[in-house]
Amino acid sequence: MKLKENYQIIIIAKKTLWELGIEYERFIGYLWESKGYKVIYNGAVKGSADGGIDLIFISEFTTYVVQCKRWKKGSYINTDEIKKFHQNVKRFKKSNRELIGNNNLIAIFYSTVKFTSDAKKFAKRYKIDCQIKEFHTIYEYPPVKCGKTYDGKKFYCLPFDEEFDKIQLHCDIDDSYKFTIDEAERLGYQYLKYPSFYLT
Repeated sequence: MKLKENYQIIIIAKKTLWELGIEYERFIGYLWESKGYKVIYNGAVKGSADGGIDLIFISEFTTYVVQCKRWKKGSYINTDEIKKFHQNVKRFKKSNRELIGNNNLIAIFYSTVKFTSDAKKFAKRYKIDCQIKEFHTIYEYPPVKCGKTYDGKKFYCLPFDEEFDKIQLHCDIDDSYKFTIDEAERLGYQYLKYPSFYLT
């Protein structure tokens, strides 16, 4: 049975708890996780206290701070949005020196809609990378998050679980995503609602 069939009723009941923006952030985060980056789902975990930084990607030498906007078709990202993000990046840099360390800091603004010409000019001036990435449905990426506990037990959790966005995946220890619950369970993963209690 596909994930869509497994918890379609729950999605309908919980949809108001899932802001459309969080779905987009998870999609962008998944794309980077699949490349081997450590991803912090800052917006999903902290909510309105995220400081305007939705995602943080970390590699050996670079830290990326990311803003995501999932807007209706026909809208445009204007200069004001880029300016706000620029100020948020400056604040993040000042208050997160320990996290950034000696890494280069790169700012990326992801959007489902186009940027105005003035917004692109401002972004270029302040070295903000503007990316358009469309997103239509949560089924564009595998929504079952799989991992291992400290003692090697294989677990999975689902997008409506409280701790879904807190779990850090590490590709080198065979953590991954699956499209369906059945697929995860066939590979020996078992449902664990609060996996952080079992992780080191």
